[in-house]
Amino acid sequence: MDSYFTTECHNRVREQVRAFAEAEIRPHVSEMEESREVQHRLPRFMAIQGWMGATISEEYGGMDIGHLGKTIIIEEVSRVSGAMGAAVQASQLGVAKILHFGSEKQKRKWLPAIAVGDCLPTIAVTEPESGGHVLGMAATAERDGNDYILNGRKVFVGNSHIGDLHGVVVRTGEGSKGLSAFLVESDRKGFSLGAHRAAMGLHGFSFGELIFDNCRVPAANRLGREGDGLAVAYSSSMLYGRANLAAVALGIHRALLEETAAFTLQQRRFGGLLCELPTIGQKLGEMQSRFMTARLAAYHAAHLLDQGLPCDAELVNAKLINVEYALDSARAAMEIHAGCGLFPDRPIERLLRDAYHIFAPAGTSDIQRLRLAESALGVSKGQWSQRLAAGRSSPAVLDRPLVGKQPRARILSKKRPPVPTQADNKRVLLIDDDETFRYLTREIIGSARRYDFIEASDGDDGFRLAREQAPDVILLDLNMPKVDGFTVLQELSRDERTRFIPVIVLTSITANEELQARLPAGTRVISKNTISRDDASIYLNAAMQEAPRPPRQIG
Repeated sequence: MDSYFTTECHNRVREQVRAFAEAEIRPHVSEMEESREVQHRLPRFMAIQGWMGATISEEYGGMDIGHLGKTIIIEEVSRVSGAMGAAVQASQLGVAKILHFGSEKQKRKWLPAIAVGDCLPTIAVTEPESGGHVLGMAATAERDGNDYILNGRKVFVGNSHIGDLHGVVVRTGEGSKGLSAFLVESDRKGFSLGAHRAAMGLHGFSFGELIFDNCRVPAANRLGREGDGLAVAYSSSMLYGRANLAAVALGIHRALLEETAAFTLQQRRFGGLLCELPTIGQKLGEMQSRFMTARLAAYHAAHLLDQGLPCDAELVNAKLINVEYALDSARAAMEIHAGCGLFPDRPIERLLRDAYHIFAPAGTSDIQRLRLAESALGVSKGQWSQRLAAGRSSPAVLDRPLVGKQPRARILSKKRPPVPTQADNKRVLLIDDDETFRYLTREIIGSARRYDFIEASDGDDGFRLAREQAPDVILLDLNMPKVDGFTVLQELSRDERTRFIPVIVLTSITANEELQARLPAGTRVISKNTISRDDASIYLNAAMQEAPRPPRQIG
């Protein structure tokens, strides 16, 4: 199965990382387990190999081996030490925000340093009081001239105690538009670390607390614009976090399988080898099946990401399958080892403890299942993989061509409208009761800065703003859980002040004759599931260039 996704270059990377892990990491595993202290030397040694720059392009001195190459690196390190695999993935995760949101100056400054191992980046989002609820965070950044003053705490930050450059998401305002991201060097005044706390597993890895007490950071350290913080957090978690954690779990799973198979070949029971007992063979076979399935899910998701194809659901599934299957196989391994697995002279109990640490980051399995349910129902809130991978070429390591070009959004219309010549400073009224989707829509469509967005969270507010503000076009979500989008459409079509305003509806409903019959003639429809910047902008522009239409009639 490996050869379906991997090339000879990938295989060489695997061989090199495995040789390094066996020679340089394995001798220190027992020491890390006994001391339970933060390991400082090995992460730096791994960084010097260039592994933190796996997805950094050659232009900035990186390996440019893509997400699949990154997955293989993490997997092979985690096979020997889940703690060091977690350290590799945490700093690779820290790269994402700079790659996708950093200015050219920021990229030139930091990416080469990361690529050669001089800088270990992190990302800090989670807080003690809000946990995984990103919009509930309370840490703040207040503008003070050319600087920002940061205050607050971040917890569960991977590589917290060894990181050189922390990507921190904090509040600069209210709501989803009030989050911003900053690069904070570890030697800045007002920055400090909480005490290291040894946990159940991943001994040697630090995932602790960052403290900001009037920490002054120059505005030049802001990533993107004010208000981009939610996108930084979500994209890092989706594109890197889930794939990386799937790789850590996969490496632990591989170790569990190898150790257990070797154990059954060494132990003798009832006059024969332990592996010859049917009950043991059944368990071992299930472990092998789970491992193969988990590997396929992880490699497939990383491969799609490297091709620039939409794969949010595959990334979610990769994390879910790899974590759950690793935990299932850990239990099976403990059952096969029985009492022998309870002692630290064998690695099974360590692998079990390490596997539990991969469950919560980037969303528990319950969260992953909810995201997959949204995908099944066709109500997913866009594709981060498609937005941020758009235009990405195949990584340098791949020696076969892309399987296809970046797909455009599926627009539900018979004919693409012409691209207009001018559409500057146009006002768009977005009516949607989902704050997160309003934010995503604004980011996708409005990033070209051609539009001034007016937002309404319910139908009454939307109708009022349409009458008062006279927008150039209205974006209306038909699938609002608390508001009937068709009722809002009726009100807009009947009022003298709003009936000539072009309306584009956003919907997760598949286009069919019944849907079209309920919409005014000429109404454009965009799928919420595959909305993209290029196509949505074309439709907005075209709608605003047209002459006023006849009054719309609701069927």
